Amino acid sequence: MLRRATKLFALIIPMFLVGDALAQLDRTVRQINAIPDANIDAMKALGVDLTGGDINPGFCQGLLYDGTLCGETVKFTAVVMTDPLNSGLASVNEGQVGRIHIYVRDLTALDEGNEGHGIQVVDGSNAFGLEGLLIGDVIEVVGQVNPFFTTQQISPTSITSTGEFISPNGGSTIFDPILVTTADINQDMGPDGAIQVNWDNISDLRGNFVRIEGATVLTRTLGDRPNWNWTTDANVNAGGTSVSLYD
Repeated sequence: MLRRATKLFALIIPMFLVGDALAQLDRTVRQINAIPDANIDAMKALGVDLTGGDINPGFCQGLLYDGTLCGETVKFTAVVMTDPLNSGLASVNEGQVGRIHIYVRDLTALDEGNEGHGIQVVDGSNAFGLEGLLIGDVIEVVGQVNPFFTTQQISPTSITSTGEFISPNGGSTIFDPILVTTADINQDMGPDGAIQVNWDNISDLRGNFVRIEGATVLTRTLGDRPNWNWTTDANVNAGGTSVSLYD
């Protein structure tokens, strides 16, 4: 794990903007990622007829977000899982990064397991000092559940660093990846090669740290924004599942 080299800082919005409501906002990342079973069943029932309009026709709408915490302001405590200088920088202007992404895992995973407890925090204005964080730092996050299409995200209003993660028992699985196959992530929808998200697992795996073993690369496209596609299915040529990594 990376060790701290410099003192971190965080910008906190004035308390008069937050008030005593913070105590009412406590949620876990698993609760933020949760999708009602009825929504999952509806997406599965539509099958190949499922459209983007069914899933997400607008902000916090559609089967992916109806009845969820989308748009709500939440607070949770999590450990930093990715290097903020290497996990989604964007919009460099005059030497200043315009947007920083980090992936975090809720500390509740220590008791509940890692499934469902991963999420992305996106500082769209580079105002909260995320670039000073290291993998293993613990932060308290206050922000809005603010998805980008189907990607779950938190837009922070407050980031408070509380120190470096120390395992309560001398060893911890909170940094471990979840072992998955491409079929855990996506599902084969028929002989035409159509693939959809595996809706049964999306709440557990979206935004989470996973490991795929024994995969075969199917295609790759090089250039400014490389794209490649891989599978763990032996029968992929007769259907099967695959996962892509873009940019």
